[in-house]
Amino acid sequence: MSRLQVLHLEDSEPDGELVARRLTTEGVAAQIVRVATLPAFRSALAAGGFDLIISDYSLPGGDGLQALAVAIELAPHIPFLMVTGTIGEEKAAAALKAGATDFILKDRLERLAPAARRALAEVAERHQRQLAEDALRQNEAQLRAVFDGAPIGMTILTADLGFARVNAALCRLLGYTVLELHERTLAAVAHAEDRKDLEQRLTRLFGDGVPVSAEYRLRTKAGEIVTVKITTALLRAQPDAQAVAMIEDVSEQKRLGSQLRQAQKMEAVGRLAGGVAHDFNNLLTIIKGHGDLMLDQLEASDPLQRNANQIEKAANRAASLTRQLLAFSRMQVLEPKVLDLNTLVAEMCSLLKRLVREDISFTFKAGESLGRVKADPGQIEQVIMNLTVNACDAMPTGGKLVVETRHVCVDEAMAETRPPLLPGDYVRLSVEDTGHGMDSATKERIFEPFFTTKEMGKGTGLGLATVYGVVKQSGGCIWVESEPGKGTQFEVYLPVVE
Repeated sequence: MSRLQVLHLEDSEPDGELVARRLTTEGVAAQIVRVATLPAFRSALAAGGFDLIISDYSLPGGDGLQALAVAIELAPHIPFLMVTGTIGEEKAAAALKAGATDFILKDRLERLAPAARRALAEVAERHQRQLAEDALRQNEAQLRAVFDGAPIGMTILTADLGFARVNAALCRLLGYTVLELHERTLAAVAHAEDRKDLEQRLTRLFGDGVPVSAEYRLRTKAGEIVTVKITTALLRAQPDAQAVAMIEDVSEQKRLGSQLRQAQKMEAVGRLAGGVAHDFNNLLTIIKGHGDLMLDQLEASDPLQRNANQIEKAANRAASLTRQLLAFSRMQVLEPKVLDLNTLVAEMCSLLKRLVREDISFTFKAGESLGRVKADPGQIEQVIMNLTVNACDAMPTGGKLVVETRHVCVDEAMAETRPPLLPGDYVRLSVEDTGHGMDSATKERIFEPFFTTKEMGKGTGLGLATVYGVVKQSGGCIWVESEPGKGTQFEVYLPVVE
């Protein structure tokens, strides 16, 4: 046993020496400070540094119970041994009830050392237990903080898929309050088409412990659909089964992934279209050359003259299609110039108004302080023409067509919603109509060569493909916003140059 610091309240010096010898005889190494009065006892105890208190019962101006009260007030964690010559059972019981650790009669001091060791061991055990409880409370507080403050949705699920506990992120994701979620189940907020699979997977989790890691669609309180990744782990098995589930919103990731795949597909299609157009153009050169030779050798009255003319016309139309494919694949030769988009569009307005039917209202809104862009004027004119024609076709019963220019400073947040747009200064050219709009499946394919929603013979499917190629080759980006019945808006972003 390590050296103890003992405070001994005893007015009899011989009795104090007797207690000290008994502790030393029993192998208890102790540094004993003896005081004779209650005031001195209070002062010494207030100074601190003691491991054990030994007190006589009969004291000058008081008794052991008063000393015990002082000890409990100033040092309740220190063991208190009552050592006395005369104490009845009633007083002994009162001392123990008041908080004394033990009492020893002076004629049985052989019990002193064992009582001291036992009392100190109990203190050490209580201290260790308190440390463990404090650590447990701290860990629980940390776990609660992690759970409640997690940036992704987290919940504790019961076996019937009820929300036993939810964090703030899940409430924000689904739009429900904590109480509202407690009244619901995870299956109840799942999309109808995903509900059966989700229930089956979670049933296996609670039955066999098989974890879940899959994507599902959930319906928010506002009725919106969000795609989430649900990852679970079983906490407790039956009968009081619980599982923890992390519910992460992956809607944006899926949207960006879809846009990336679309961009990669368009790049691949562009390379293919460019290669085919290049080879086809070589063949057309031979066809058109031989056609010209035939026309030069035939008389105007020759019956073959008409056939040769048809060959030349078909070759010219094919050459036009080839040029559009080359524009889509960004392989055509451009003649870029630094230009003011407002001036270019304003000069085109008279032509655009002739293209627009009478039942369509046409407006051009010129932005201020646009800055200049570097592009091929002829190709940009073709972009505007194609977008205008498409807008008119989307409004068979009339509507409104607005062409607008604006200077836009794209920050990182905006760039994330318009990939592959990068942060910077742009001139935005938008063509907006109030037509029938497009669904998401159509939007994904509108820039593909030969894709068209028009009737057979009323479109080549190269108009928007050409627009896409010209914009990309000019260093810009094109974006489309459209919903069925809500019209369409094409946005062309061209970088500002000095």
